[in-house]
Amino acid sequence: MSYLAVAIAGYLCLGLEEALRPPLMLGQTGIAPYFVLVLVAYIATNASTYPVLWTSLLLGLAVDLTAMRPIDGGTAVINIIGPNALGYVAGAYLVLTLRGVMIRRNPATLAFLTVCCSLLAQLVVVTLYLFRSLFDSAITFNAFDDLAARAACCLYTVASAFVLGYLLERCRPWFGFSDQSVRRVTGRR
Repeated sequence: MSYLAVAIAGYLCLGLEEALRPPLMLGQTGIAPYFVLVLVAYIATNASTYPVLWTSLLLGLAVDLTAMRPIDGGTAVINIIGPNALGYVAGAYLVLTLRGVMIRRNPATLAFLTVCCSLLAQLVVVTLYLFRSLFDSAITFNAFDDLAARAACCLYTVASAFVLGYLLERCRPWFGFSDQSVRRVTGRR
């Protein structure tokens, strides 16, 4: 796997997510697609285990560093490092376990794996925010409303998974994924 290509794709997806969130948002609901999670699911579908987990951790950390949470009734904002990083690792691990029974070149496979990845990732994020709000009175948090909004965002991500998956598949040679249909037998003779 080419780490430079993954870093460039991660930077572009994070930029798309930040730039296109206001125009793609459904009304004032805050529901918008997650582009970085599509990339995480794509990498987890095609790369080997350890690079996938480290890549998803770093991409989740990048999302954590750009996400601002309001505190004190919206008068201040704070970055909370960790929830998205851990959520993305959990989502990538789910894709790693599911990819063996999927047809990898089918565009609907990436959409399905993206929804699974993003739902688990957002469940972990909401759980960690809930634990954080129990110990910090400055953070007001309604877990049910936030989970419902994030689940709607995950479903909205399916449309972007088809478009972004098509673009990522065209850039597949740059990523340098090894052909996993050929198994190598290692051992001593």
